[in-house]
Amino acid sequence: MATQKFSYFLLVLLMVFALILPSIISVEVIPCIAGSKCTNDMTCNELCRFKGFSKGGFCQKYVHQTIGRCCCHPTGLESQESSISGDTNVVITN
Repeated sequence: MATQKFSYFLLVLLMVFALILPSIISVEVIPCIAGSKCTNDMTCNELCRFKGFSKGGFCQKYVHQTIGRCCCHPTGLESQESSISGDTNVVITN
C-alpha cells in the first residue's frame, strides 16, 4: 500500500515538473544596462537604440520606487513591439 501511494506522489510530482520545465527553459533574457538610472521609458528607449537594440527599451522600476534602470528589448525574436513604427508620418489607408 505504501508503494502505491508513493508511486502516485511520484507521478504527480513528475507531471508538475513536466509542466513547469518548458516555461523555465523558454525564458527570454532581457539585458539591463548596468549603472543606468531612469524615470520614464522614453530615455531608456533612446539609450537602448543608441546601444544597438533596434526595438528600444523600457524603464524597469520596482514597487514604490521612483527611479529604475534601463532594460532593452532583445532583437532576436519578433514581438508586438517590433510592429510599432518610429516614423510618426505613417499614413494608413482603408
